[in-house]
Amino acid sequence: MRLAAVFSTLQPLLDGTAEAGGVARALYGDAAARATAGLQVYAETCHKLRRDAIDVIHAGTCAAIVARAGEERWAQLVDAYFRERAAECFELNENPAGFAEFVARQAGTPAWVRELAALEWATWRAESAPDDLRDSSDGPLRAATSLVVLRCAWDLTGWLEAGAPEAEPDAGEVAVAVWRDRELDACRATPTDEELAAIEAALAGAPQPWVADEVVADLHAAGIFVGALG
Repeated sequence: MRLAAVFSTLQPLLDGTAEAGGVARALYGDAAARATAGLQVYAETCHKLRRDAIDVIHAGTCAAIVARAGEERWAQLVDAYFRERAAECFELNENPAGFAEFVARQAGTPAWVRELAALEWATWRAESAPDDLRDSSDGPLRAATSLVVLRCAWDLTGWLEAGAPEAEPDAGEVAVAVWRDRELDACRATPTDEELAAIEAALAGAPQPWVADEVVADLHAAGIFVGALG
């Protein structure tokens, strides 16, 4: 059997839509009995690794859904996501990239949960992004390459900080800045209007001055801006 055919046969097992015994018979014929247990362990391990990746990256999304619909509903969502979008990247943590969009299409899921999943994904991407030479302390003042601004219809940063998943987030348009600081930690914050104006000007490549010097200095100290200050 060619390698492509092997992977095609294994895929339903990994998706949870086929039993290990049937897949073993398709792959090994008369020797299936000896292979069934190993394939089952393999399938369970892959399932756990995929689930762990989602649970870590989308911890808040998980907590919100479990608080409203139970653990079984969360498990169903994760399994359904990977059946629809099979893992394609060797880096397991990259495979939840479409989870926020998937959650948004699920009946009964609050609209704010989709924004929450998108915020958590942006946070993970900021933390896990490779080092970029453009973030050096040399050169003109500029936005860090990890910086993104999300426009949300709920105060999800406040909701996450409150640690009360059964509560509803406060409604209202909020801009959230997400970036990686100089200690390589992912950060997210709701900037003031003046800070947001400076951030958007920097992202757009607008010429300085953006806002008051002290505001720029604070953003530089936080790692939102990089380069030479002053």
